[in-house]
Amino acid sequence: MRFLIWLAAVSALPAPERWVFKDLPFRMAVTVAARGPVDVPLDAPTVRVVLDGVEVPAQISEELEAGMAGRVSWFAGRPGTYWVYYAQRPALQRGGREPIGNGDNLFYNRPDGWDPLGVGMKNDQVLPVDWDGDGRVDILQRNIYSATFGQPYWGLYFWRNIGSNKEPRFDRYIRLRVGDRFIDDFYASYQVADWDRDGFLDVLCGVGAGKERGRLKVYRNTGRRDSQSLPILETGPEIRREGGAELTYGMRLLGDELFTLKVHVQYFPTQETNFALFRHRLVDGAFADGVAVPLGRKVQYDEWPSDRLDVNGDGVPDWIGSTRGPGNGPLKTCIVAWVGDRPAECLIDTTPEGFAIPLAAAPWPGLFVSHQGSWMRWFVPQGKRWVDRGLLQAHGMPVSSGGYNGLDAADWDGDGDVDLIAGNETGFVHLIENISTPKRTQFKTGRILNGNVYAARWQFITDEDPERPFGQAKPAVVDWDGDGDLDVLVGNNSNRIAYFERVGSGFRPMVPLRHDGGERFSFRARPAPVDWNRDGLMDLIAGTSSGKDRNDGPDIGMSVYLRYRDAAGALKLRGPEPLRLVDGSPIRTPIPYHHGYTAVDWDGDGDVDVFACEKSHVVLYRNEGGRFRREPVLFYGRPLSVSHHETSVVAVDWDKDGRLDLLLGGESGRVYYFHRSTLEAAAVPEVRVGPVEKRPG
Repeated sequence: MRFLIWLAAVSALPAPERWVFKDLPFRMAVTVAARGPVDVPLDAPTVRVVLDGVEVPAQISEELEAGMAGRVSWFAGRPGTYWVYYAQRPALQRGGREPIGNGDNLFYNRPDGWDPLGVGMKNDQVLPVDWDGDGRVDILQRNIYSATFGQPYWGLYFWRNIGSNKEPRFDRYIRLRVGDRFIDDFYASYQVADWDRDGFLDVLCGVGAGKERGRLKVYRNTGRRDSQSLPILETGPEIRREGGAELTYGMRLLGDELFTLKVHVQYFPTQETNFALFRHRLVDGAFADGVAVPLGRKVQYDEWPSDRLDVNGDGVPDWIGSTRGPGNGPLKTCIVAWVGDRPAECLIDTTPEGFAIPLAAAPWPGLFVSHQGSWMRWFVPQGKRWVDRGLLQAHGMPVSSGGYNGLDAADWDGDGDVDLIAGNETGFVHLIENISTPKRTQFKTGRILNGNVYAARWQFITDEDPERPFGQAKPAVVDWDGDGDLDVLVGNNSNRIAYFERVGSGFRPMVPLRHDGGERFSFRARPAPVDWNRDGLMDLIAGTSSGKDRNDGPDIGMSVYLRYRDAAGALKLRGPEPLRLVDGSPIRTPIPYHHGYTAVDWDGDGDVDVFACEKSHVVLYRNEGGRFRREPVLFYGRPLSVSHHETSVVAVDWDKDGRLDLLLGGESGRVYYFHRSTLEAAAVPEVRVGPVEKRPG
């Protein structure tokens, strides 16, 4: 999405002010008529913004960080003339990222803070390489699905090693580009190789979906470098490939052989998950027809093979991969290796991590393992043991749950500010503590709430469902038992709601929430606690599903479950009562990519409205006398979506102006902030941009 803005050289310019930043040679005046987010085009990455001689926090777009023309944004606290000072110097914005409200991410934003490295929903293809030519090994990483709002989905990202080869640490990422566009191939896998044998590393791109599905192409390294010392890429040749599997799931180029992976996932009528690997030999500049690779004397396996690594020191690379665990009994997931023709053997117990995909860390020792979605854990061998060196760390990171962010917000620690409580795909719920000061918005690195708040399908159901080791945790924070502290209800992928009752500084053991009709609600749906009938008891708006343990229909019913006390005074939850549209029909929210509900008086008329996510778009069910009218939520007049998959919605007065704003959690794991003004304006407010001025002398 590109922001529209009216640019005009005005005849009546604001009175000149003193030149505030002597090291920045250019400036322009931007006249803003209303309070709210401001976004203007710019082609210079080093930027500072001033109002009445006082600096205003601003953010630069990813295009500017990558050396292209882009945008500069800030929050205008009041109308006036803002001066934008800038220089044509390379820049990355590692800190100073104050929330703006135009869909920008919340950032950890601690001065000199280090946080887990990751871009989007999955970190399943990391490429260690000295990309900037400084002698230190950097990282290239792909992203699939969404990341930064307003930017293309999909992409390839560069992490500069600003530590050492022995103790790597990384700077804020830069998106890689070809010419004046970001690399954004649909569901693509990437590898690095000197394809044309000219002494420079090129990028091989295997397109996994869309119009170019199955194409294998080259982004050629020209041998020149840009202002960030990164290789300048250009479109190169297409490489012919025959047969094998799709290119979505971690295509690997090992020597002169290309390996592709077929992933078979089936939910109905039977539950199936298996994998098959294919080898393509390089013949006359093309990859020959894929031949099935036997592992453990099978050509179809329960485990996911992802790379090769010599795990036993015999000089022969072995295939490594991951297992999602058995279909019955307690969950056990592992990093596995196929040594010789033996079946897969467990190297590292990753329980209950359900998406721990390993990759060889070479030229570093050991292996990297994707962790809770977008993060990366490093294991190195010590004798017969694998030692966990922790998560890779980087500067300038956005706040994240790891992936599939099921978001809620509450003052968890009772210090008067809004903390973030965020679930992820693997089932963990994280506390991201707000430690802001009056001059700086900042957060601690997230940690698993109480060390054990976790809800996944396998805890409730014994089956072979492909998502058995996952949780898609969607927490709702509420004083459910009325004892004065905050408990947690967690919607998940089992059609159940996990209840964590807080006691002192911890929780009682997790139990499934029950209503008079049983314990089933709906699949992957957040419950919305609210006192619906104003009797002083907390009720629940939640989904109802036709499926026993998974949604097997086209939609989900939205219902209210009312609380009451039984004859003994115990709190109980009645069965579902459908909520209805203004025409009297029951509300049915379509799937897939349905997140659940958020109940809040959005329009300030005294009754409860409900936000939902439907097929990746945010919608509002506005309460009109106890029945609801469905309305799309709009961002400057356009339907609001931050994800390819479901989106969580939290209403909170973030800027403390007396009006509710929205925080959204996306599949990327990130948190997106939308100021109320952006949701009510039919278009981007006009601003006047004056001519460029050059510093005297």
